[in-house]
Amino acid sequence: MKYAVLVLTGSYRETGIQTHGLSTAAGKEGFRFDHFYLKTEALIKKRKVQKVLIECRQDFSAGVFSGLEEICERIEVLKQNGKEVFFHAASYGVQELYLAAACSYRLIHPMGTLRFFGVSQSFVFASRLMRRIGIDSEVVRRGRYKSAGDLYRTDYLEDPTREQYERFLNSAAETLRNGIISGFGKTSEDLSTLENGLVLTAGEAADSSWIDEIVTLSDFKGRWEDQKDREFSFRKIPSKTGGRGLLPKKQVAVLVFEGAIVDGKSRRDPMMGQAVGAESFIPHIRKLRESKKVKAVVLRINSGGGSAFASEDIASELRLLSDEKPVIVSMSEVAGSGGYWISCCGKKTFALPTTLTGSIGVISIYLNWYRLLENAGITFGTIKTGEFADTGSPFRKLTEKEKQIIETDIDNMYRSFLSMAAEFRDMPEEQLNAVAQGRIWSGTDAAERGLVDAEGGLNAAIAEAAEAAGSVPGKVSVRFYPEVRHGLAERLIMNMTKGDDESAEAVRKVSGMMKILTAAAVNTGPLALMEEAIFRWN
Repeated sequence: MKYAVLVLTGSYRETGIQTHGLSTAAGKEGFRFDHFYLKTEALIKKRKVQKVLIECRQDFSAGVFSGLEEICERIEVLKQNGKEVFFHAASYGVQELYLAAACSYRLIHPMGTLRFFGVSQSFVFASRLMRRIGIDSEVVRRGRYKSAGDLYRTDYLEDPTREQYERFLNSAAETLRNGIISGFGKTSEDLSTLENGLVLTAGEAADSSWIDEIVTLSDFKGRWEDQKDREFSFRKIPSKTGGRGLLPKKQVAVLVFEGAIVDGKSRRDPMMGQAVGAESFIPHIRKLRESKKVKAVVLRINSGGGSAFASEDIASELRLLSDEKPVIVSMSEVAGSGGYWISCCGKKTFALPTTLTGSIGVISIYLNWYRLLENAGITFGTIKTGEFADTGSPFRKLTEKEKQIIETDIDNMYRSFLSMAAEFRDMPEEQLNAVAQGRIWSGTDAAERGLVDAEGGLNAAIAEAAEAAGSVPGKVSVRFYPEVRHGLAERLIMNMTKGDDESAEAVRKVSGMMKILTAAAVNTGPLALMEEAIFRWN
């Protein structure tokens, strides 16, 4: 008999790094769900592999909850195909409990603890700092819930922002609670006891039947080795599901869009991190449209949006694809604002209960450094051929006329977004406007309000695509796109920086300051962009 080990490490990602450059290569790739999916599919076919160990390392994290839901769905698939799934973590918090609830057997390190304190999100406001050092801001938005510019605009958590995020957190937390309670066979009172601040030692967790065994990872694997169980290792990660057969299978392509949406080519953006450019992504769409092998496409979205113009460029190309082949949309962790915009293209749209979606709204952010430069003794001069030629310049404030022009531009852009989404969702604009206004929704709330068609993850989307292609899920080959190839220098740096948490933390800190101070990244006109959402759980 054989066993396999699947490691959860790093930050959750849908796929590999989509941008090029040595600075990009220095970033940590993290956990890749596409690899996890392909590995679990391959293990299903391995009859000699009867046991699967999920090793959850302490650095593993999912920024939003639906990444955990997707991993749990894959664990359920393994169990449904006769695999016994074991889960090991040094300590258990919210995410470890939720993942372990889907497994057959739970293990904890002897020095570990178990807790369930809940979920939180903190918001940072830099307007006071900016005013103090001499940076002024102008934020124009449509949608009273549109909070993407609050970092610059305000210095406190406003009621609309509090309202939408409290509802989202409560909805997501309820999904997590229900999963833990049902998986562990516990009651809501058991979980409430933990939520009130109780921390269990490894021994107490075992005595309370939260944990099946207290053991180190090496000791547990050593026991399997003593029983003559051999570890199955992947020589390489499979490129697709389905394997080889006498007859070629119909291919369902999973086209992943992950990152901010920008004009031009894909790049690393100081404000938004990985930024996928329309110019870089559109050729991948066309390639799938022209491919004779690909019979259906699942558009997998993990994006909080970005450029409104690039969003429409990508959506337009996706509509051309859907005219020729079935396109099913699968929303991952986040599909909001521009991420929601590009979702308006398929035959059916799925979102997980904890997917963060919606945020149908438009915003423009303008920063000017006039006072900062003046205080530093830096002067400047401008030559222009027209009154509005330097509109948006970081060296002066906007005039009242310029503000009116921008207001009109933003209003027109919002109306276009609303009209397009309403037509796609087959909903009156007035009805859609009531749930738009830049507001985020959980996948459950989005389904109830007609923003998506159904709750479900990637498995459901692939099944729908297979049916649309005239087949069934087990009779199709699944392949992930785009296949971004990195050069030798990039690959060398990626290998050198694997596991370098200090470098990754330094990059995050520098990016945070750049986000506050970089005017060039925001003085660019209308954005279909939402507030970055990174949740903390204990």
